[in-house]
Amino acid sequence: MTVKAKVARVLSDYEVAFNVGANAGLSVGDVATVYGYVDVNDPDTKEELGRVRRPRVKLRVIEVEPGFSVGQTTEWASSSGGDQSTVFHLALGLDRVRQKVTGNPSEQNRVTVYLRAGDEVEIEPGPKALE
Repeated sequence: MTVKAKVARVLSDYEVAFNVGANAGLSVGDVATVYGYVDVNDPDTKEELGRVRRPRVKLRVIEVEPGFSVGQTTEWASSSGGDQSTVFHLALGLDRVRQKVTGNPSEQNRVTVYLRAGDEVEIEPGPKALE
């Protein structure tokens, strides 16, 4: 069962709060996908042709309260870029770093995804623990 939600707040570089929790049937281990929209315009007329919905980041639910939940990034991103953090990672010999999230658009880069309160989220049941 897919649960529709929204980003409530970016809590840290790796954690996001969602506006649904145990009351909506969520459990620790569920997988959340945050979506964004990209406008598609005609290159000649500049007329808006429509919008395309695309996944922006995946998170695993790590905390569930009755009315909200918290997800943590699980994906890896290429660190080949030019900002300070990726230069540091390359100096250590790391070519991939854990995906980050931010609520500040100026911090967006190859590794960090900008999320806004209200962004659409779909949460799917995660893998069940072995019994």
